[in-house]
Amino acid sequence: MQWRTSWAVMVLALGLSACGGGGGGGGSSTPTPTPGSTTITADPVSPEEPMPVAVNLPSWGAKSLLISEVSSSGWVEIYNPNAVPVDVSNVQLRTRSNLGPVTDFALPAVTISARGYLVLAPRMHNSDQSSRQVAFVGSSSQYPRWGSDDFIELVRNSSGITVDFVRMGNSTDAPKFSPSSAWLSPGAAPGLPSGFGTSIVRPVANIANDTDQASDWQAVNFITPNGPNDVSAAATDTDDDGIPDSAEVAGGTFAGLDLYSMGARSGQRDIFLELDYMSSSDPGVKPRKEALDKVVAAFARRGFSLHIDAGPNIAGYNLGNSQSVLSFNRCLDLGEPSGSCASVNVLKSKTFDTRRTPIFHYAISGYQAGAASGAAGLGEVNGNDFNLTLGSLGLSTVNTASTNLLINLQASTLMHELGHNLGLLHGGFEDQNSKPNYLSIMNYLYSSAGLPPDPRGANAGQRWYFDKGMRGVSLCGSNPVDAGPCTTDYILDYSDGSSANLLETGLLETALLGRGSSSASNYIDWNKNGNLDTGAVSANIRSGTSASSIALRDYDDWGNLRLAFSRSISGVALTRGGTMPTPAGVGHDRQTVASEPPIVIPFH
Repeated sequence: MQWRTSWAVMVLALGLSACGGGGGGGGSSTPTPTPGSTTITADPVSPEEPMPVAVNLPSWGAKSLLISEVSSSGWVEIYNPNAVPVDVSNVQLRTRSNLGPVTDFALPAVTISARGYLVLAPRMHNSDQSSRQVAFVGSSSQYPRWGSDDFIELVRNSSGITVDFVRMGNSTDAPKFSPSSAWLSPGAAPGLPSGFGTSIVRPVANIANDTDQASDWQAVNFITPNGPNDVSAAATDTDDDGIPDSAEVAGGTFAGLDLYSMGARSGQRDIFLELDYMSSSDPGVKPRKEALDKVVAAFARRGFSLHIDAGPNIAGYNLGNSQSVLSFNRCLDLGEPSGSCASVNVLKSKTFDTRRTPIFHYAISGYQAGAASGAAGLGEVNGNDFNLTLGSLGLSTVNTASTNLLINLQASTLMHELGHNLGLLHGGFEDQNSKPNYLSIMNYLYSSAGLPPDPRGANAGQRWYFDKGMRGVSLCGSNPVDAGPCTTDYILDYSDGSSANLLETGLLETALLGRGSSSASNYIDWNKNGNLDTGAVSANIRSGTSASSIALRDYDDWGNLRLAFSRSISGVALTRGGTMPTPAGVGHDRQTVASEPPIVIPFH
C-alpha cells in the first residue's frame, strides 16, 4: 500500500497539533479465542537455540535416518528416530536433478534433533541459508528435482551404504548400494499427487515400524513439513480454509500443532497469521492491540475467524510465538536481500516454525525499504508473506487524533496486505485502481481514508473529492470526511460486490457510487463543474487523463478470498525439463509481490 503526498503532509501536521474529531483509544474489538500452548512433539528446541552435541552418522546403523515425506512441491523431509541428535553432513541426497541425470547432492552441516525432522529443499537462490529446520541442497544452477515416478535415496558418504530409499509411482529405480529386494519390494510407493500442497508420507503410525515396503507409504492431501505426518489420507477440508477438519477438533493435531487450542474450528473459515516486529521505539512499528482488534472484527463481521500470533507482548494475541520481537533494521524488503536492508524471507527462515508453513501467513512490521519509497507495506498475491513498513513515517501518539490515526493505519495496512495474500488486487479482480464504486480497503481511494459510512448518503463522494483536491475536503483537519482515519469510527472492509457498474462516458451524478441513493438531491460532481447535472456526463473518475468506455466494475472480495494458499501459490512442476517455477511452501515461498508504486514522502 502506498502513501499519497497530501496524506504525508497531514501525518506531519498531526504530530504538531490536534486535528479532527476524536475520542480515545480506538476501535471495535471482538473476543479472540483463548490461546493454548502449542503441542511440540517434533522439535522442542526453538530454531535459534543451540543444539546439543550430535553424533556422526557413521556411528549408527543403516537406518539412522528415515525419509518420512516427499512433497509434490519439490522438498523431502527426513526423520531422526534416535534418542540423540544426528549430524547429516556426511550424508548425500541421491535423486534426479533439474538437468536430468541422477546426481549425488551433499548435505550441509545441519543437525537433526533427537526424534526430530529436517526438510531438504533445492537451493534456488544464492541467498538461501540453511537452518535447523530447512537444509538447502545443490546450487542455483543444479539442484534436486524429481517427478511423480522418480526415487529419493539417502547415502552415507564415507562407507557407501544406502541409509534409506523410496521409489514412487511407476519407478523401477534401484538403490545405489543395496539390492532392490531390500527396499520397497515388491512395487513402489504411490506416485506424487499432482496438486500443490500434497505429499506422499510415512504416516506417524508407520515411523516406528519401517518395513521397506510400499505399504509404509500413502498419498495425502495435506503437507506436514518438519512435523509428524498426523493427517490421514482420508482427511477433508469441508470449510475450504486450507486446514483439515481433523485438526479443527479437540484432540486433533496438524504436524504436531494444536490448532484447536489456537482457535481453529471445523465448519468455521479460519485464517492464521504470525506477526513479528522489529525492536523499535517508533510507534508505527510495534502492532497496537487496538489495530489487531479492528482487523479481527472486520473479518468476524463477514464470518471469518482471523487468529493473529503477535507473541507474548500483545495481550490476547499470543499463540505460542516466542520470537516475535526481531533485531532492529532501518529498512525491510519483502523480496531478495539487497544492500543493508533486512529480508523478510531470511528473517522468516531463522525464526518461523516451518510446521506452520501450510497454515500461517507471515508478516514483519518494520521500516520501509529505501528512505524515500513511501511504501506502507508490500504483500504477495495468492501467497503467504507480507511486510508492514510504517516505521519512520512520523506516526505518533502525541494526541488523541494522532493515536487514532496510528491505530487505523496499522489496521488498514495489515488488512490491505493480507488481502493481497488472499488473492485480491487493487481493483479486486484487476489492478485498475481508484474505482469509486469498488468499496474496499484494497482500493487506494479508501485504503487510508477508510470506507464511507453511508455510500447512499449526501457525503458518499467525500473520499473522491479529497483524492481530487476538491471542495476543501480533508481526512483529519477542517472539513474532514465522515468516519475519517483520525476518529474511532473509521471503517475497514473489503467489498461485497454490490455496486452497479460505472461507465465514465455515461455517468449519472445522482447514482453516486452505484449502491443507490437515500435522496434525489444527493449527487457526486463527477465532471467537477460545481453543479448537479441531470443528464449523463463524461469524465475520468479514476487516476488517468481521459474517460474510458470500459465500465468500472465492483468485485465481491469476501466471496472470492483464497484461504488455502498452499494450494494456489506457484509450485514445482512434476515433470523434469523446462523452466522450474519457484517451489511452493517450505524453503521457497517467494511469490509475485503486488505493485505498490513509490511516492516521495516530503517530510523525510
